[in-house]
Amino acid sequence: SLAHDWSPAQARSFLWGCFFVLSPVQLGLYAWSFGPPAWEGMLVGVLLSPILFLASWLGERSGRGLSRVLLRRLAFALLVALALRTIVAAW
Repeated sequence: SLAHDWSPAQARSFLWGCFFVLSPVQLGLYAWSFGPPAWEGMLVGVLLSPILFLASWLGERSGRGLSRVLLRRLAFALLVALALRTIVAAW
């Protein structure tokens, strides 16, 4: 998708399309590899999916009101925070 001159909506649609096409394969491989714990994790994921969709909707709506520069800075700050948390957790 990076080689194309797509709008943000087209890029998001492509990524979601890839996700939906590959999800059954990934779920099957997880279930085959890990057995019952994988099924339990899938069930939790399905039960929490309404929260995920709500958070995605809220994030998209709030992101539209921000400038690109501010949104980029917020995303970078989030990545730094996640990296720091991962480093600290490894100690």
